[in-house]
Amino acid sequence: MPAGACANRWARRLKRRYCAWLRFLTGRMTKKNVEVFDQYIKNELNVKEVVYICQAASAYGIKKACIVPKYSVLGERLKGQMGAVAKKLAAMSECEIEKFRVEGEMQVVEGVFVKFSEVEERVSFVPVDSCYLVKAESEFVVLLDKTVYEGLKTEGLMRSVVSGVQRLRKEAGLALYDKVDVVFVTGNADTALCGCLRECKEQIGAFLRSRVTIGDERPADCFYESSIEVDGDKAAVYFLKVV
Repeated sequence: MPAGACANRWARRLKRRYCAWLRFLTGRMTKKNVEVFDQYIKNELNVKEVVYICQAASAYGIKKACIVPKYSVLGERLKGQMGAVAKKLAAMSECEIEKFRVEGEMQVVEGVFVKFSEVEERVSFVPVDSCYLVKAESEFVVLLDKTVYEGLKTEGLMRSVVSGVQRLRKEAGLALYDKVDVVFVTGNADTALCGCLRECKEQIGAFLRSRVTIGDERPADCFYESSIEVDGDKAAVYFLKVV
């Protein structure tokens, strides 16, 4: 799997529980190599949809290539000339880089020849829209749409609720096969958490394999009680034995 797919998630600029759209700007051959990981990317990176774009990449931004010296290789040989060589390499146009790649060696500054194997090629990408987080590599560009749409936010809250209840099940000493009814009680009906519970009650129940109820007070017959907190909103959680 390409490292670029993970780069913007591990940058922690977007909460992991929020689903996102991922776009690959890539050639057709690279697309074939990447799309085999499509389902893995969706599951592991919490990505809603992966889109492969083989043409019109310019509509999303400008891709720029540059080369830098491999200091561990050239440092000892060039010594005092290293700074001038690095500056010259950084200023090379993409046409000059391509010519360097084809010929395999070039005179960078007067009297100093450098082989293409002694440099490292890097790619940067400047998006036209600030909604994207970007990771560029030599054969593709990865764009992560960081916009948190309302539907995606609700889905992210639901994931946090499910995760919180599963943690409480473990704290209550319940085994995987133990069935319980789950009752949520929120003190404020206007919170995002309360809205998520009401809107996604059936989905939460399906994930937890439990009957889920939104109540107004503590049920008298609960055998375990605790609470969850999501984005500062709290909800009491009660487990009831299945009759």
